[in-house]
Amino acid sequence: NIILIAGDSRSSFVKNQILKNNKYDLIFIDGGHEYDVVHNDFQIAMKNKKKRSVIIFHDIECDQFKGPGKLWKEIIKNKKITCKIKKFACKNYLSRFGIGMLIFK
Repeated sequence: NIILIAGDSRSSFVKNQILKNNKYDLIFIDGGHEYDVVHNDFQIAMKNKKKRSVIIFHDIECDQFKGPGKLWKEIIKNKKITCKIKKFACKNYLSRFGIGMLIFK
């Protein structure tokens, strides 16, 4: 099953949508580009992920939007988060966005 929840993760509507479901296998964080928004998305993802799950971030290499990249750097330095870390970014394009993956076992 795929469940798409779109909107500001700080809103009552989105919070209620998240609570309607069980834990998630895959969480893709994309949208809010300010640090506080993407940080909130990550906190919600950590609370709602399954033991063996994947959290994906978009825009970790984006020059226009600094929030996702700042959070990504903090996450990969955090020794308390134990997971496999993958990063996908192509340096050959004029505009870079990048994908970061946290794979929990």
